[in-house]
Amino acid sequence: MEAARDASLVTTDVWTSMGFEQRMKKRMKDFADWQVDADMMRVAQKDALFMHCLPAHRGEEVSAQVMDGPQA
Repeated sequence: MEAARDASLVTTDVWTSMGFEQRMKKRMKDFADWQVDADMMRVAQKDALFMHCLPAHRGEEVSAQVMDGPQA
């Protein structure tokens, strides 16, 4: 949240890249409490943009609300 505070751009990537799927269970556990969501976007600048290099996994690294929202 601190990194997003007053940011003009918030970005993330998938938790597990292609070819590293065997790490997925550990990553899901490690990142379970972290997600770019509406709360995070609220601490960024009012006109901040969200970007993702795609493909995104809604409900994992980014909420559907943010991914499908007007700031994305």
